[in-house]
Amino acid sequence: MAEEAAAEVTETPTETPESTTESASPEPSPTPASGPSPAPEPAVDPPYWAEDWRQTIAGNNADDLKALNRFKDPGNIYKSWKAARAKLSSGDLVPTMPDTDDEAILGEWRKEAGVPDAVEGYFDNLPEGMEISEGDRPLVENYFGRMHKLGVTPSAAHEGLATLFEAERETREARIVEDAAQKQALDDELYSAYGAEKTGNMNNMEDVLFRNDFFIQAPEGLREKIGDARFDDGTKLTNDPDFMSWMMQAAAVINPQGTVVPSAGLSPSNNLAQEIQSIEDEMHDTKAEGGPSSYWKNPAKQDRYRELIEIRDRQAARG
Repeated sequence: MAEEAAAEVTETPTETPESTTESASPEPSPTPASGPSPAPEPAVDPPYWAEDWRQTIAGNNADDLKALNRFKDPGNIYKSWKAARAKLSSGDLVPTMPDTDDEAILGEWRKEAGVPDAVEGYFDNLPEGMEISEGDRPLVENYFGRMHKLGVTPSAAHEGLATLFEAERETREARIVEDAAQKQALDDELYSAYGAEKTGNMNNMEDVLFRNDFFIQAPEGLREKIGDARFDDGTKLTNDPDFMSWMMQAAAVINPQGTVVPSAGLSPSNNLAQEIQSIEDEMHDTKAEGGPSSYWKNPAKQDRYRELIEIRDRQAARG
């Protein structure tokens, strides 16, 4: 038994120097390169919206595609829709007026759009300071009637009316300035034609046609109508040189003494008597400068005296 045990011990292999060295000192791993390690590339998420999302929504509709091209992504479409809904809820946007004559349908739409049921509703809650005179009311009623037919809200109709009134005021002010310029041009032209007699002839026309003889029996308001009348270009009838010259000539036919230049505050009749008396005083005034011969030696004054006497006699003959 001892011999068998010794044999077993003898047969047990012993570690060689090579194996001992290999197990005690494993081969070292290669040394990494110097410097920091490169950062890993980030993962790229796939796009949230497909690149052809516009074409998918629009389909074959070119107009829809054109509209969608204004948006960066579908999220912007939602934001736009949300803003439009807010405006609609606040009343800033109203549905289009229905194209129908059905008053029931139109009534429902007017209620939703804030349009009055009748034209009279536009006269309510006028802007502060806006007053409509009786003279302007027919025009304003016509205007509001058109606005009601078009389905315009009262606020918009009032704004339009204010603009209309402002334009009318500017036109009226411009017309006043133009009337004054035309009146000055008329005075210059009549003075050029009649000279110093222009004022006398104008006063005679006023006295004969408008204060005494001709228009005294005319229908009431006729003179005002003549004064307010205008030609198609806006020129007042009484600022037209041809008309005013004709009026002065007509007055001279009715009252030939119209060539007398009136003194301030006197009518042509009074001036006629005054001028005759003045010449007769000169005829009989022995103390006048140059003596009585100052009249008798002045043929122009003698002709004037005879003219005045003839005018007076014709006037007396007319009764």
